[in-house]
Amino acid sequence: MAIGDAEYGYVCRTTDGRLALRPTVAVTATDQYCLPYRTTDGRIALCRADPCNVTDQYGIPVRTTDGKIGLLETGTLPCNPVAGIPYQDFFDRSDEDPLLDDCRWTVVKTGDWATDFALVSLKAHADLDANLTQTSIRYAIVDSDSAAHRVDVDTSLVWGTLSSGTLRSRLVARYTDINNYYVLNMSWHIAGDPNSYTGLLEKVVAGVVTELDRIQGNTDLGEEHIALSVNGTTLKAGFTDGATPPVATWSLTATDGALTTGNSCGIGMIMLTGESDGTEGASVKFDHFKVTAP
Repeated sequence: MAIGDAEYGYVCRTTDGRLALRPTVAVTATDQYCLPYRTTDGRIALCRADPCNVTDQYGIPVRTTDGKIGLLETGTLPCNPVAGIPYQDFFDRSDEDPLLDDCRWTVVKTGDWATDFALVSLKAHADLDANLTQTSIRYAIVDSDSAAHRVDVDTSLVWGTLSSGTLRSRLVARYTDINNYYVLNMSWHIAGDPNSYTGLLEKVVAGVVTELDRIQGNTDLGEEHIALSVNGTTLKAGFTDGATPPVATWSLTATDGALTTGNSCGIGMIMLTGESDGTEGASVKFDHFKVTAP
């Protein structure tokens, strides 16, 4: 698209249903803001307010010199946002490595991780790396648009040849950086029948980890649905056996005001020294990631 003297600004859907650029059109508090995209039938829409397809296009919004709103540098929209949901990713696209190609994810790592998350068989796949020598964290982070958010994901465990040991899956909320965030840390322990879990609701402030609540019990160690909610000083977390059912009971709760900002959230895992050498074929998979209002 030729730009010429085109104007740049935030795209909004105004209360009378128009799409406009904020610098040139007066907007109200009830207007909607989100990623603009070009639909397959040629319209320009906002992904939060209008369902779109994986073949729709997104890009930088501009008001062209002839008064139209267009998109610059368009590409395929890789995720599948829907009305009323700030962000979701069901990973229903071609296998890719790393996970972040053409999407909003950012990977952060500490320790000795050699690989990022990848898409394998329509799931976000986090393989264990071989020969980890220290505590190592790996997160995939997205922006939720608000410091108040609820994060849900399905997690499935691949034990490979491990007959005993621990796999860990994490949900991160109100993330600012690797040293400041809230986290649901689920540890899944395989040891025969029954297998067990430990769930920790924790805060990380200036790099210091503090436990806020804990739960322990037995589980089948197959597919689990985990959720973490932060709203003001109210923190809630929980899980249910099986994929995709909503968390009906918040089994971990806390009140904490240490972290009041941080719009980002995401998925992750941690490996501790001595838990695995990464050669057993064990991994953690994630699916149906969703961010909603708490």
